[in-house]
Amino acid sequence: MDVPDLPLSAAEDLLRTYGDAANIGATVRRWRAERIDKNGKPNPMAQEELQEKLGISQSTLSRIESPKPESVHRVTIKVALDLCRAFDKPLIELLLPAAQGALLDGWSAFREATEALNDMRNANNRYADLMDRVRARLSVSPELNESIQHYLRDSLAYREAKIRRIWEIEGGTKGDQPIYEKYAPGFRGPTAAIVSANDALAGERPNRNLWAVRDFMEDSNHE
Repeated sequence: MDVPDLPLSAAEDLLRTYGDAANIGATVRRWRAERIDKNGKPNPMAQEELQEKLGISQSTLSRIESPKPESVHRVTIKVALDLCRAFDKPLIELLLPAAQGALLDGWSAFREATEALNDMRNANNRYADLMDRVRARLSVSPELNESIQHYLRDSLAYREAKIRRIWEIEGGTKGDQPIYEKYAPGFRGPTAAIVSANDALAGERPNRNLWAVRDFMEDSNHE
């Protein structure tokens, strides 16, 4: 059940049925509060930002978000479309009642998450295949082993240098070594370069099931 495209005629019908200002105002407030940035972190949208996107006054936006009881069917199709463009949302989510909109939005996010996990699985399998190829070459090429070890040393040194720069930017001094050693581990998460070099040199094949959090075949209590 993907979020469907909405023909203009159907949008106008929904607008007449559900497009009262109270319903749309509640949805717009929720969209502002629940906005997520490109990194997947909460980033609520201020009223001022939405005003700028819509090109309307603060009083007009207030009437949309917090309408008076008599403000029924005053949201036009143009305003509805502009709101959806501002939040990059399908029109049907704005016009349906909140419960239906939440259903469609949640299902759409679920489908996208499933596709992302499938991409992760495929990428993990490709990574394991490529590491098989690397290890096969390592067995006959001491030069390759040396090159990867050199690459690993450089990657570790680069990470430590970057941590040191962050430390100094935040006001740490070079003489605070004991404090630095407590500060630095939080920034020592593995990079792709470090992980791949360690995997290549370890001589063990990467786990093809790292993409999976748990085995649902053994624990199928979700039915």
